[in-house]
Amino acid sequence: MKKALIYGMIFSMAASIQIAAQSWSSLTRLTWNAENSYQPAIAADSGSGIHIAWKNSTSTSSDIFYKRSTDSGSTWLGLTRLTWSSGNSDEPAVASDSGSGIHVAWYDDTWGDNEILYKRSTNSGVTWMGLARLTWNSGESYSPAITADSSNNIHIIWYDDTMGNYEIFFKSSTNSGAAWSTPTRLTWNLGSSRTPSIAADPGNNTHVVWSDNSMGSYEIFYKNRK
Repeated sequence: MKKALIYGMIFSMAASIQIAAQSWSSLTRLTWNAENSYQPAIAADSGSGIHIAWKNSTSTSSDIFYKRSTDSGSTWLGLTRLTWSSGNSDEPAVASDSGSGIHVAWYDDTWGDNEILYKRSTNSGVTWMGLARLTWNSGESYSPAITADSSNNIHIIWYDDTMGNYEIFFKSSTNSGAAWSTPTRLTWNLGSSRTPSIAADPGNNTHVVWSDNSMGSYEIFYKNRK
């Protein structure tokens, strides 16, 4: 028992020393814009790539921009503009797959209501494919979250008020974002289901969380697909 306790203390001390040895880099400024830059999202790929998307906002519109690092954030390459919207593009989410795919989703009000849009790169952010519209709803679609599983299936979740209150919806692609499934509705709640987040585990199981006020105050709910 004493030996086990001593070994446990040694292991704990070693872990503490390793954590303490890690340090934070100095500050790196990534934008120099006359406009406002908001809502950054970040993803790391399976190599040394770091991928960032955010919203640049002017007095009349907002668009999605992208920047990448190929050396784990030591240096950064030039700015890439992903949208030229006549409306407002908001709340980008970014994910990388196990290959060279980078996936960005956001919502946009160009059509009079907010819809979920998507764009992908198949070469680690060097070039980008055309825009894909993922929703055609009479209501408002907000706050997409995106993830890629180990088989490079892409999964997107968002919330939408087409049904009269906010509900959670899901869509997936089995070919790295080239084509998409029809939407799946995940909630049928009396209150508002909002701000979803999504993750895929190594077994390609999909996990979703969101907040819901059906109980009076907002509580956290969870759902999975195995």
